[in-house]
Amino acid sequence: MGAAGIILAGGLMSAAGQLKAGKAQEKAAQLNARIVAEESAAKIADIRRSVKYADSLNATRIAKSGVRNEGSPNMQSARLASKLERAEHRIRRQSALAQNRFYNIAESSRHAGRIGFASELVGATGRTLLASDDALLAALSDRGSA
Repeated sequence: MGAAGIILAGGLMSAAGQLKAGKAQEKAAQLNARIVAEESAAKIADIRRSVKYADSLNATRIAKSGVRNEGSPNMQSARLASKLERAEHRIRRQSALAQNRFYNIAESSRHAGRIGFASELVGATGRTLLASDDALLAALSDRGSA
């Protein structure tokens, strides 16, 4: 294998590395997006448990006190439900934004890997052609001097 073959082989290996690196970054970003989704679901579940506990505690206090279940205790439950809705909406929105950011990173990484692959192939081809041209020029100049 001559110099041109070695240059081309090295370029192909480098191009394959660029493609693999892009795919690895894409997978990492997709994993991060899934983690964000799971964490937001856990946060929402925690908030629901907290609100349910507070609502149950409120209902127990009302029942113990003998107060009729109308008016401000019901308003308290309604406020808790409203807070829960707002918190869930906020968490879902933040999660969606973070997931989109990671999906965009994944897509960019995939494209960067492909561009790096193509760029490396073009570069290796160019270097190979230059090495071939140098060998051809040397052979031609040897013939001319003989």
